[in-house]
Amino acid sequence: MNVIFITAFCGEDLFRVIQDKSKLKLSASSQTFNKYFLQGMLDNKVNVKVFSYLPVSAFPGTKIRFISKKYIDKYNLLVIPFLNFQYVKQFYIAISLLFELFKHLLTNNKETKPVIVCDYYYLPISLPALFIAKIFKLQSVVIIPDIPKLIVKYAGTDKRISNSMLKLYFKLSDRIIKYYSAYILFSKKMEKKLNLCGHSVFVIEGIYNIPNANIQTFEKKNAVLYTGGLYSEYGIMELIESIAFIEDQTTEIWICGNGPLADIIEKISEENKRVKYLGMVSHEESLLLQQKAKIVINPRSSKEEFTHYSFPSKTFEYMTSGSEVIMTKLPGIPEEYFQYIHILEDCSSKCIAKTINEINLLSENECKLNSMNSYAFIRDFKNPYIQASRIIDFFQRELHIQ
Repeated sequence: MNVIFITAFCGEDLFRVIQDKSKLKLSASSQTFNKYFLQGMLDNKVNVKVFSYLPVSAFPGTKIRFISKKYIDKYNLLVIPFLNFQYVKQFYIAISLLFELFKHLLTNNKETKPVIVCDYYYLPISLPALFIAKIFKLQSVVIIPDIPKLIVKYAGTDKRISNSMLKLYFKLSDRIIKYYSAYILFSKKMEKKLNLCGHSVFVIEGIYNIPNANIQTFEKKNAVLYTGGLYSEYGIMELIESIAFIEDQTTEIWICGNGPLADIIEKISEENKRVKYLGMVSHEESLLLQQKAKIVINPRSSKEEFTHYSFPSKTFEYMTSGSEVIMTKLPGIPEEYFQYIHILEDCSSKCIAKTINEINLLSENECKLNSMNSYAFIRDFKNPYIQASRIIDFFQRELHIQ
């Protein structure tokens, strides 16, 4: 099987360079999924050619004004060039990608036609990808980890982009999405929300490869850790307020991340020494902290609309950290996960504290058994080889690709 993968993935080294030159830290979640998607395909002996549109903010959000063409041999990856200015950037990405795809397919005319896979329904990649698929009579697939409209609603967007421009963009996206041959969704409920009923759809909540670290390496600290966006909709304030109801006075709450609540949380941490605000940390530091804390938590309310149409990527990290995991029963998470998780009945501060108190009563052996079971579940059933093989089966079954 041959795959053309159009993605924001660019490899750890280049991503680190982009991070260093960006004013705001970029999310590593999409890089992680795309890396493991690529790894899984390669592990299944699939030939993959990668075209990368770098995940870089438009100038002056970053110091980078021009992205030059670059080939990364390790991933058989070509970075497409573009001018990194708002609006010009999107147009330039589309034209560059169209040119590079056209050139690649003309010079690599194989007997087995490739399938084009886009890592998001982002117009600057969707338009050239679908045009090339039509011209060369190829199948096209788009991966949809979340719904952009809902992400913008809760997290906001670049203030330089007008509301009218945003509405036009979403209107065009809704039309263009229907032209893909098949869809990989992170939540079953996306199918109805995106009007994809009757289309070829495959649901997979993600892919995860456990880093080379021993989950028993660190002595657990008596701490409850949250890593992620600092938004009121994510239950952060309720988590902080739960400190008043936690019976063990040595238990601390550690918070990592950035968002609208950052300044408030920092002020609280100065007044309450049991609340530690660690700021925005790297992905590597986040993973280490998850292994050090006794409990990791995602207090996000299941009542928020976007929770129906996404799978929190931190779930994989939490479940392989060797720590006890607390979460609400989010509708975007498959039922099979919840046997390994301490479920919050509601998102109130008292309920959060009650769950923490119950965990603090568990013996060391009980905690170790819980962590080993959740670790094994992710390792054995959600690894790149297994998840990619399921996607390949879907391609063969629905798109008749060999």
